[in-house]
Amino acid sequence: MKKQIILLSALVLTMLASCEKEFIIAPVEVKKSQISLIIGEYGETKGIGAFTPTGAQVAVGTSFNVESFDATPTSLENVKMEFTRTGTTNVYTATADVNAAATKLKLTGNYDGMKVGEATLSSNINTRQGDVNSPVVLVSGEGTIDRTTTPEAPTVAVLVFPEMARIEILGANTGTSFTNIKSVVIKAIYLNNVKLNRTDAGLDRTMGATDFTTDYGTTGSKYALVDNNVGNGWEVVDASSARVVDAFGAGKAIGYNIFPQAKPSTIPAGKVETDYHPHVNIQVSYIKKTNGVSFDITPTVGFLNIKAFKNGMNYITSFAPGSVYTFSVSDITNLINDPKTPIAPEPEPETGSVTIKCTVASWELVTVTPEV
Repeated sequence: MKKQIILLSALVLTMLASCEKEFIIAPVEVKKSQISLIIGEYGETKGIGAFTPTGAQVAVGTSFNVESFDATPTSLENVKMEFTRTGTTNVYTATADVNAAATKLKLTGNYDGMKVGEATLSSNINTRQGDVNSPVVLVSGEGTIDRTTTPEAPTVAVLVFPEMARIEILGANTGTSFTNIKSVVIKAIYLNNVKLNRTDAGLDRTMGATDFTTDYGTTGSKYALVDNNVGNGWEVVDASSARVVDAFGAGKAIGYNIFPQAKPSTIPAGKVETDYHPHVNIQVSYIKKTNGVSFDITPTVGFLNIKAFKNGMNYITSFAPGSVYTFSVSDITNLINDPKTPIAPEPEPETGSVTIKCTVASWELVTVTPEV
């Protein structure tokens, strides 16, 4: 009898073990479908560090982050992909295995964490400045997956758009003959009163020569928002001749990419509309007429502080993604030639600034050979 009880107990344990095995759930395999992705045209963006041919363009490398969504929409997965150019056409394509439940894809190029040369892109504005052909401005776009036209080979087409706006100063041959000045050289250009990071609620404004030296130094918070070796204009060589300095002449430009910023619907007390504009502080050296009679012997060095932008007669209310705001070196020279224009001894003074009229254009998307 004892043996029978032992055998029965063993049998029950065996059955229980068998039951336990039946309740082990195997991993669910996520069904995938192969999708062909097509990205439309894109181009190049110019940045500080090189005086480059002008044009409002944006560049993208071949690496994209691809995020898939279901109809909810809930994010399903993120993958990094490499795209290739299709022959000589103006599109780039890739094939991806994405979740079969996905109905939409979001593509992001020049994404945070992407390496560009020795630098790593991030949400910080300094990492988003670059020379010609540098893929530094984040671009993104979404597209719905077409599973009906060719069910066996679904496709999605995506147009990508830049997240940033751009302030651009166009070069020009400024000439050598003006009424109230006989020498002018643009020495440095600083971009001020902008967001330092994508998600910042407020604008960062540097004030005073000491803080400018710190913030715009090689390790400062705005190290990439300055070009302090411009050298554009003309200088008096001797009593009878002048030398044109054309390092930043016609057909060239200096540009700065900025995160979008706008004035609030209601301006707080103590604030004015131009407190929400980017500020451009331009260091100049010029020889002017004193009292409208005779020219000085030595040049005056000071700052033309642009704190407001107008499009026509109206202040610009927002600096929007995909828009480029341009003015010219000729505009700067004309302002300096006007004796009424305030030139301050330091950048970003509390009073004594100017408003400049600019042209607003859309960021043009053109095809270039992308850089990785």
